[in-house]
Amino acid sequence: MLSMRIVTAEIVIKDIKRRDLPNIIKWYNGGQDYKYATGMDQPVTLEILIQKYLEVVYCGSEFFAGIQLKHNNDMIGLIKGRLKKGKVNSIWINSLIIDARYRGDGYGTKSLNMISEYFKSRYDIKKIFISVIMENQSGIRFWHKNGFKSIRKTNIRIMLNGKGHNVVLMEKEV
Repeated sequence: MLSMRIVTAEIVIKDIKRRDLPNIIKWYNGGQDYKYATGMDQPVTLEILIQKYLEVVYCGSEFFAGIQLKHNNDMIGLIKGRLKKGKVNSIWINSLIIDARYRGDGYGTKSLNMISEYFKSRYDIKKIFISVIMENQSGIRFWHKNGFKSIRKTNIRIMLNGKGHNVVLMEKEV
């Protein structure tokens, strides 16, 4: 796992540890509120989450980090993704979750900016990619607001609620 610790006056982004999993499973089992961010619409057991976590831990190009408020250490979200090194270094963000109680307070944008700067300075990334289910209009608005451009609509089918959904691929140059 790519290890990180990024600190600002308000937020700390740092590696998820195995002991954190019981606290974050609520987002994976949060149903409608989190299904687009997690890509999961069915309940997840702690054992399955541990297995997914271990897959990240043993992969040197993936990151899985909690987003915490600095003043009280409350975890208010997480960000998960992968660094792709090549001709143009980039990151793919798989999940960005902000707890529903903290949405609209700018924490998603602040966290995204922190991650962008971290990977730009440390790994010289040039682009960030995200795929968003086309029905997730609030998610698409969030990513557009943060400078992402739609580059392609795909026929990749992500299954949610027993139904396949198309996605839009978005990118941002950093």
